[in-house]
Amino acid sequence: MKHFSYFIQPGYRRVAATNSSSVVPTSAFLSPDGLRLVTVLINRDTATNAINASFGAFSNYFSGVYQTAGTNKFLTLGAASFPLSLPPQSLTTVVLDKIVAVGAASNPSPANEAANVNFATALSWTPGSNAVSHAVFLGTDSNAVAQATTLSPQFLGVVTNNFFYPALPGATNYFWRVDEIVGANTNIGAVWSFTVAPLPSLVHRYGFGETSGTTIADSIGGVAWTGTLPIGGSFSTGQLTLASASSQYAALPVGIVSALTNFTIETWVKLNSTANWTRLFDFGNNSTSYMFLTPQNGSTTRLRFAITTNSSGGEQQINGPAALATGVWQHLAVTRNGLTGILYQNGVAVGTNSAMTIKPSNLGSTANNFLGKSQFPDPYLNGLLDEFRIHSVALSAAEIAASYALGVNVLLSTNNPVIALTNSASSLTLTWPLANAGFTVLISTNLAASNWAAVTSPVPQVTGTNWQFTAPMTNAAQFFRLVK
Repeated sequence: MKHFSYFIQPGYRRVAATNSSSVVPTSAFLSPDGLRLVTVLINRDTATNAINASFGAFSNYFSGVYQTAGTNKFLTLGAASFPLSLPPQSLTTVVLDKIVAVGAASNPSPANEAANVNFATALSWTPGSNAVSHAVFLGTDSNAVAQATTLSPQFLGVVTNNFFYPALPGATNYFWRVDEIVGANTNIGAVWSFTVAPLPSLVHRYGFGETSGTTIADSIGGVAWTGTLPIGGSFSTGQLTLASASSQYAALPVGIVSALTNFTIETWVKLNSTANWTRLFDFGNNSTSYMFLTPQNGSTTRLRFAITTNSSGGEQQINGPAALATGVWQHLAVTRNGLTGILYQNGVAVGTNSAMTIKPSNLGSTANNFLGKSQFPDPYLNGLLDEFRIHSVALSAAEIAASYALGVNVLLSTNNPVIALTNSASSLTLTWPLANAGFTVLISTNLAASNWAAVTSPVPQVTGTNWQFTAPMTNAAQFFRLVK
């Protein structure tokens, strides 16, 4: 059966085949694109037969012969040579791939040697003449990309359209090529390059706005960073429910934290039930190299973030004061800035580690990036997620507090704030929007001297939907500004 099924696949159609030898039944099949002809010859005789062949329009072709005779099963004989010898009581498959000229891919986008390319950019090109599919290769070493094959790590896949959405960490120089394919004919492409700009502050945002299906969209990172729900999950009003009884979880793309040194990861979660070592997220490659956030660790039953490149014994941890409560929505965030990691719960810092030498980029290109699942055989998360965000910077305490206060549907603003001013006989009050978080108030008594100093007291306070700063009135001139 292999002589038929291995090369004769769904969509092939049987075409006319004649043979002058009555003891050698012959059948032939043509591929849907007309570029491959497969002929199966059955020698029923007890003697060897020699067969000549004419293949009509297949006058120029690559060929391969596969034969079963005696104890030799589906033996590869190389290119066809006629007359073709057919051993006694044998099966022989002849595969012909028509030689067709295929042009080279051209007009790359981003343009060759382009700089400051956005990390969510799609790769596109003008297809070569006659090309029906395209093999895409991408990497950070030009020589590796030039020599890559479909077995190389630089190989991204074969597509039938002329665009591709790769996952692109920021501030990196990339090399890529596109091989144009028609049938068994390939035109190996030139190597192009481009440089990705540094990552924005907010890199990934999964808002769970889907109403059905098994994918979750990244509204910041774009199509390349779409997540999946391998065993399902349910959506409702921007929330994703994961059921531990069904082993449900979300899988995010490879390398989602591989470019990060400083970072912030934040999410809103409501647990339906709790168990030791469940995961809000777990990004890693295995049980040796990973970073995770658990609502309840199995050692002290407290909230914990940990990162390691040397199994559990090498973990660098930040522990909260208690396990996460069930039945209520909680905002959780973890940041790393230099060597300092901070764990936040509902806008307030609840744990700090000032010796965090391991950063996400040390984990390499993580393959297992889960929401609700562990690298270990631990219980699955049983609860709801409402927003999951990854930042390429460590948000300040004020920004974390503002993010919690703003809630799930409002992002921190990157624009300059509009400042409102009110005054009385004894004080001056500045207010600006809550979304414009992380600003420091500076004061000066002489604009010409540029002697600005940070105001350490009072600190800005959250009042409703605004930040508010109040300074006492003095008889001297005072100038205020916000900086970030």
